[in-house]
Amino acid sequence: MADVMTIQGLTKNFGGLCAVDHFSMSITDDSIHALIGPNGAGKSTLIRSILGQRTYEGKITFHSADGKQTKLRIGYVPQSPAFDPADPI
Repeated sequence: MADVMTIQGLTKNFGGLCAVDHFSMSITDDSIHALIGPNGAGKSTLIRSILGQRTYEGKITFHSADGKQTKLRIGYVPQSPAFDPADPI
């Protein structure tokens, strides 16, 4: 089991509101995880931080199966995609 993603102390504030507070976890290459919680709990903020769509405090690292640090390689489809109807799909 090798860590493929490590999050250390991830914190995201929006003005005076703390959406994610010092979140840490490691995900191994043979694991399955789910984020559950009520609306406003910070689930989307956490995912967007991992994807690099939000600034945050803390550290997120990604590793390939051989343990070398690498760049993010995740596919993501938002719950409510906002596509331009003129774009060919």
